[in-house]
Amino acid sequence: MGNPMKPATQKARQQLILALKITGLSSNALSKQTGVADTTLSRLEKSDNPPEPRVSTVEGIDLAVHKHIASGDATEEQVAIYEKEYLPLQGVRSTPYTEPQTQSVVPAQIERNHMSDFQTDPRTIPVMGTAAGSALGSFEIGSDIIDRVRCPPNLVGIKGIYGIVVVGESMVPEHKPGDLRIIHPGRPPQPGDSVVIQTYNAATDTREAFIKILVKANGKEVKCRQHNPPMEITYIQPNGDPEKNNGKQTYVLKVHKVLTVNELHGF
Repeated sequence: MGNPMKPATQKARQQLILALKITGLSSNALSKQTGVADTTLSRLEKSDNPPEPRVSTVEGIDLAVHKHIASGDATEEQVAIYEKEYLPLQGVRSTPYTEPQTQSVVPAQIERNHMSDFQTDPRTIPVMGTAAGSALGSFEIGSDIIDRVRCPPNLVGIKGIYGIVVVGESMVPEHKPGDLRIIHPGRPPQPGDSVVIQTYNAATDTREAFIKILVKANGKEVKCRQHNPPMEITYIQPNGDPEKNNGKQTYVLKVHKVLTVNELHGF
């Protein structure tokens, strides 16, 4: 009689079985997608006493599941398995799945100071952005001011500061719907910072913007990530004027830093 299967191996086997159901892939197809050897997945799925899987194997399976859910191609049954069985197995509280959302800007629902000079007071910050009507819920930052909010004392006089109000849940819990965020175009963002990415879509000849977390920028592309569903997005940095480039890519026009609470108060 062989040794009993370790708890970590039992969990990994159940994760794999659920992953195959959620993605609709065979173990061979899942192997090609994850880069994990087919023999490794086959042993984990069917062997009486498989070896404990590597962390990279578990992470590869998990990534394949999240990518399939994020793609929007999952069936209702696959989404149900993901919510009711897969997430609890990973120790994540199950919540109803919604289609991937990007972040957008709406006029700030903030009580105004009724002084007549509020709209021109230099101690206020303009809230920029108009709904672009995109199916993805992106927004366009233009020259029109759609609202104004009070400026933190340490930011008074700094040019270019503007605000946005977040809607959608792709960046929860870091940026929740209704949160006001202040943007500082003059402060270079660092990896890990929240940023507003302004883009030009060459295929549709439109300008859009999204709030994400900066992963890295190397002069050729800007890589960002979001929380819900977890994924990374890569934007191309244009060589010259993006509107004169050929092709149908989405190009980065601007990357602006979102100020933290500490930065808003001068810490």
